[in-house]
Formats: sequence, structure tokens, C-alpha cells
Amino acid sequence: MLNKAHRTKAYDIWNAFINGGNVADLPPHIRQSWQRCRDANVNPRKDPFLIGIDQETRSKRIEETLDLHQLIDSHNTHIQPYFDSSPIGILFCDNNGTVLAVTGHDKILRQMEDDLQADIVGSCLKESIVGTTAPGICLEEKRFASVYAEEHYVRSLHWSSCIATPIFDAEQNLMGCLDFTVTVRDGEKLQHLIPLLLNTANCLQFELSLKNRLEQLELFHSYYRSTFDYSRSILILVNIHGVVIDFNHAAQEMMQLSPAKIRSRDIGRIFKDRNKISSILNPSGGKIFLKFLDGQRFSMESIPLANRAGLDVAFLLKLEKEKKQSTATAKTDHVARYAFSNIIGMHPRLIQIVDRARKAAHTRSTILLEGETGTGKELFAHAIHQASPFQAGPFVAVNCSAFPRELIESELFGYEKGAYTGALRDGSPGKFELADGGTLFLDEIHTMDKATQMKILRVIEDRQVTRIGGRRAVPLDLRIIAASSENLEDEMTHGNFIAPLYFRLNVVKLKIPSLRQRAADIPLLVDHFIEKMNRRFGRSIQAVETSALDTMVRYDWPGNVRELRNCMERAFIFCSGHTIECDDLFDERPAEAKQKPAAEATLDDMTRKSMIEALEKHGNVKHAALALDIPLTTFYRKMKIYGIRRNTKGCGKK
Repeated sequence: MLNKAHRTKAYDIWNAFINGGNVADLPPHIRQSWQRCRDANVNPRKDPFLIGIDQETRSKRIEETLDLHQLIDSHNTHIQPYFDSSPIGILFCDNNGTVLAVTGHDKILRQMEDDLQADIVGSCLKESIVGTTAPGICLEEKRFASVYAEEHYVRSLHWSSCIATPIFDAEQNLMGCLDFTVTVRDGEKLQHLIPLLLNTANCLQFELSLKNRLEQLELFHSYYRSTFDYSRSILILVNIHGVVIDFNHAAQEMMQLSPAKIRSRDIGRIFKDRNKISSILNPSGGKIFLKFLDGQRFSMESIPLANRAGLDVAFLLKLEKEKKQSTATAKTDHVARYAFSNIIGMHPRLIQIVDRARKAAHTRSTILLEGETGTGKELFAHAIHQASPFQAGPFVAVNCSAFPRELIESELFGYEKGAYTGALRDGSPGKFELADGGTLFLDEIHTMDKATQMKILRVIEDRQVTRIGGRRAVPLDLRIIAASSENLEDEMTHGNFIAPLYFRLNVVKLKIPSLRQRAADIPLLVDHFIEKMNRRFGRSIQAVETSALDTMVRYDWPGNVRELRNCMERAFIFCSGHTIECDDLFDERPAEAKQKPAAEATLDDMTRKSMIEALEKHGNVKHAALALDIPLTTFYRKMKIYGIRRNTKGCGKK
């Protein structure tokens, strides 16, 4: 709280109001806000009790407004020079009042955290919680707001002055607000920052609207290509004179002609029956039956396409062979069962991998997962599919090591009727076909022989697959996720994996850490398995004995999370009470030689080590906190707790 020498003329008005008065000499928006605070029973003399959200909820909310956050980060780099001349704190609150992003001068950010007695990021700044603030009024009244010194309803915020303005989307829905905060001493400078704040907010709204419009255009274009080019139907687009404008893969495959011999040619000349085809190029459309060069009979249906004025501008010709090809098996059984929320752990390395996986999931790029057996590579594959543009399609998982060499190709590529002895009567689609429109997960891909690797490379490059014994190539639109418990680069060096396929798969590589590398997550995983297995076994086990948990933390876990899960299942079978003991977990206590020193397994030591390494690598606190995905204010507090100095050369010394 400011001393009397720093008080402004608003202090006496504030003091009179909180003592039961009803003052008039006050800006209307402040008076109305104070009245709302009084009605909400906000205590003006007591520090507010902030309501925060957890990291997972925060990440989810940021993901929902990711475009806006990226634009805010971009604008913050332009505002950075103002921090030196006028220390500013910049906050972005969502429409619920929750702070999702913070940047600015360290002095301001530390002052905010000290007075609010909580992390800024994740805290809620609604009027009913922290009293009168510029963000609170802005979100309540959906307009620009300013609050200076003692105009704040809660006394602990009298040291600050702030301005805030709302941010709307293209449909004028409130997305949140942007806030500038300074100390009372710099309150006059805040007036000069109003144009900067309003200009930033206007730019954000314009850029967000423009980005959405461009994405819509790209989406329409992608939709056209995906529905037309990769349709299983044979489609040809012609103008009103019957000249070919466009055609899809299926049409080219049927006609067995190069694109140059199809595009801009008369459709009647291609099929050598101009009169018959011309009869259906009319406003009513129509359907005829033709015979192609190889004697195959098919139907051709004409669908007129009109512009907004109602004039016919083109015709979509849909061709269908008289005898339809057998269709792929229904894909309803191929469903992803896990999301990113199912990944348990708070270790910085795991959080970093999850963050990278989330970003990669939004693209259509091929992803390579590497990690020891049991680390959860398939769990990551499920989660990536759930968060991807392919989430509405099937998720098809293939364990490449589970099939004999002579069967893996038929499993992946499928086969036609009579392709080989023992084949199904009507043939069968392969995993690539079943995954069309979704995700194909190739687990333990390093176990395949080189001949199969070459065929997979060709499918990835051509984006089409031909069944064994078949002639027709099936176009594919899918995402491929490959996984290996071996280092594929080493396998390539040793000649076990072909280089072209490795480089095709290695677009986004994610290395899943082993359990021994994130031993601090073991208690979280143990709690998760206890809750899950209590439901499964109908038990009421409460916890693991402290000494047993210590043994688990120090054990190497060569089988990783899978071994830990199996160990917990064994404990549920043999545990007779409500607490799991070491004898319930292991047949015999693990050898000390396989265990880590207890000091290595403590969460504090591991956190401190990660912070020091990040500081030494990135050179400043802000970038180190960003790399570890730790809020800046929390990072400062932990530096103080662990005795880490700000200068990176000596940051490891207490």
C-alpha cells in the first residue's frame, strides 16, 4: 500500500465510500463499478482471494484462441522498447476474466504478483473477485476503461494505474481484453499510451479478421481439392462447350491418358461420341450409357453448375462403371481412444514434447515418434489424431512387428480377388485404404524388410495405393504417423533402414522421454493407476507406502510406463489392505545397482537443474521460462527459492 505522501485526491473519496458513503464527485464508470463491488461483497481492505485455473485448462483456453495469441506475441515485440522508458505490464484476459498472457517490465510483474499473492497467469480479474480494475470494467461493460490509483476498489492495488480495451472477433463476439498497467508515479505517462493500446487492439482485430478470411478461402480451396481430386468417384469438369476444365485422379486413371491429352480438349473427342455427350450438356442435365476403348461399359451423368445469376457456366460429369469395385470395409472400428489430456506428467521435458505434438497435430505433416518400448508412443499417436484435421476420419494402427514378412504387404496394401492362394474370395482392402481420410499409425516400422519399406515409400510419395493383383490405383488423403523403439537414423546408418523413407518420415520427429528420465512423474502416474484400477477391480486402495514409492522413484523401469502399469496391476492383485507395500509391487526388492541415488530422484533437484540448464542455454529469464513453459512470475519465485542467480554464468551457485 502507498504511504500518505503518494496518495492522490481520490483517496479521500474512496475512504468515504467504503465507510458507507455514497459520493458523487467520481467518474460515472468508477462509481458504477464501486457499487457493483459493494453489491458483490468485495472487501476493499483485504487482499483478494484469487481463483486460478490449472495448466491444462490454461493450455486448452490458449489453444482455443491460438491465432489471437500468436498475433499478440508479434505485437509485443513492437511494444518492447516502451518498457525501458515507462515500465509497463501488459496482460491479456479472456472473456471470462482469466489472465492467459503476461509480458512487460519485471518490476511491474513482480509487484502485481506480490500484491495479488498469486501467479498472474491463470488468475481471474473479474470485478466480483479483485474489485474495480480496468480489465474488470472493460469486460463488464465491453468498452475502453481506465482506473487510476485509489479508483481501484481494493486497497492493495492503489499503487497501480491501468487502461484496458476490449478485443472482438469478426462477429463482434467479445474475445477478451488487452490491459496496460503502470505504477502511480507513471500514471501521467499512461495517458500517452492510450493511442498505442487502442491501435494495438484495432490491429489485432483487423489482422484476426483478415487471417480468418484467408483461412476460409484456403479451406474452400482445400475442400474443393479433397472432395473433387481425391473422390473415389470418376469426375470431369467441362465448360458449357464441353471443353475439359479439370478432372480428378480417378478420371485420369480410367482414361489412361496424360493430363496434357485431357485438359482443354473436347470431351466428345476423348470418348469418341460427341453427339451423345452433347445431349446431356443442357440446363436439365441427363444420364447416358457409353462404352470406353477397352470395352468397359459405364454411365455418364451431367450435373449443371450455375453462377449466382443463375446462368449455367459448367457441367460436372460423373462417370460410374457398370460393375462397381468392391468397397472398403466399414471404418467405424478404427477410432482413436486417447487425447492429450490422457498424457500424465509435469516434467519439463514431457511438457515440451506434448507442446510440440499439439502444434504438429494441427498440420497435415508426417510425424515420427521415437522412444523406448512402453514410453507411450501409441498414446501420443492417438492424441495427435484427435487434435488433427483428420480427427473425423479413422485411426488405423498397425504393429509392423506382429505380421510375418510374407503377410505384411497384403495387410498394408490389400489384395484383389484371386491375388494368391488363400486370399479371400472378394479380395480385401489394406490398412492404407482403411485409413483414407484419417490417420495411419505404423508402429515399430524399423522391423519391416527393405522391400516393404520401398513400397511404403512409393505410396507416401504418390499418395495412392494399388492392391496386390490389382490394376487400379486408389487415391489417398491421410496422415501417416510412424513409430520406432530404435533410433531410425542409426538403423539407416547401419543399413537396416532405407534413407529415402527415413527422410520422408522425418518431417516432425518427437522423442518420447523414458520414465527414468522423468522419475518425478512417477507419483502422478501411480495416483492415476490407483484411481483407474480401483474402478476396474472394485477396490478402495488409497496410496502406496512411502518406502515403496521411494523404491519406485529410484528404480530404472526398463519397461517404462507399461512396466509401471503392470507392476501396479500386480500390486492390486496381492495387496490385502488399503496401502500398497513394496512386497506387493515386486517379487523381490530391485537390486541397488539398478537404482538411482535418492538425491537424483527428488522433484526439487530435478526442477532446479532444468531451470539452470534453460538459463545457461537461453541467456535470459524470459526465454528460459518460455522454453520450460513456466509462467515468468513463477520462474522468478522458484529462482528465489532455489537460490539461482540471474547471471547465467553463476546461475548454478547458491
